[in-house]
Amino acid sequence: MRARTSANDRQVRRERELARAEHDDRCDLCGAARGEVGICGIRRSEGRGLDFDHDHASDGFRGLICWRANRWLARWITPAFLRAAADYLDRAAAP
Repeated sequence: MRARTSANDRQVRRERELARAEHDDRCDLCGAARGEVGICGIRRSEGRGLDFDHDHASDGFRGLICWRANRWLARWITPAFLRAAADYLDRAAAP
């Protein structure tokens, strides 16, 4: 038996379809277009589209980003963690 789609699932699907239709096909994280090298150092595939990034706590849509960046943004990575990591790397690189 096939499960029914909830109203929330339908709403999320509509939001994603609208976001994709209105999007310019550039990664929202780094701005790389298909065929360009992104922040990850990898050239975006001509054949692969962007992934829907969402906040795992609220399930809210954040943006369309390349698949590699979406995999690297694990659930536990927060803005505070990224700031602390950047500070650490800056201190470690200091002469």
